[in-house]
Amino acid sequence: MFEELGGFFGWLLIGAFACTLLNYLVKFANKKWGKTISSNSSGKKTMKLLMTVFVRNHKFFGFLTAALLLTHFTIQFSRYGINLTGALAAILIISQVSLGIYATRAHKPRKGAWFVAHRLIAVLIIIGILLHLLAPYSLNRILLQPATSAVQSTETDTRSTEADRQLTRFTKDDLPA
Repeated sequence: MFEELGGFFGWLLIGAFACTLLNYLVKFANKKWGKTISSNSSGKKTMKLLMTVFVRNHKFFGFLTAALLLTHFTIQFSRYGINLTGALAAILIISQVSLGIYATRAHKPRKGAWFVAHRLIAVLIIIGILLHLLAPYSLNRILLQPATSAVQSTETDTRSTEADRQLTRFTKDDLPA
């Protein structure tokens, strides 16, 4: 049950992030094909609805993404320990939300370095989430791999494989107090 709950919040997190991305995509579609869409009454109603939902609520979807991230992280960390690809995606999401809060509080216009960074981080988040979904423990294996010599790597010892498993995954109980 607990395992499914963590996955469920992970997928909700992806959905909320997708809704934040739709802000850009709806604005792009409106800018590129707005006149064509508006010429049709159903297209005009649909675009108005999309603009209302995704553009107006962009901040809400950003905060929802952060809240779901914290929930997903708490559940998964308590069950499986640290996952470096997930931590990378989480750091990017937190920096994205922080940048959005900064821009809102400082009343920054939609241009300049912060805006470019905001869009760049969104692309990096997509890459981070894809890496987390497709190869969840790849960074753990690469970065937490023990250094071995040529002689050690040819020996098969059950103790060393158990140590390798411990290095690729640890829980919060393993952290120093």
